[in-house]
Amino acid sequence: FRDDADGKAKGALLADYINRQFDRAEREPGDDFWSALVRARFRDRPLIREEMCGFANLVFAGGRDTVIQTVASVLAY
Repeated sequence: FRDDADGKAKGALLADYINRQFDRAEREPGDDFWSALVRARFRDRPLIREEMCGFANLVFAGGRDTVIQTVASVLAY
């Protein structure tokens, strides 16, 4: 499924967005989700980019699923 004029798939657009946010957080850390993952450590080592992207995708999926289920439940009610 293609989404934009350049023919990028929706998944690629999300991956680009996530990587841009991590790049920004590495340059200018703050008190946000992206910066927290950049600073996170597991077993005394920083997370690699692939791990950080995995967490970000889980958060996006959870938010999406929550909205979908809430709207569906409201409509069904």
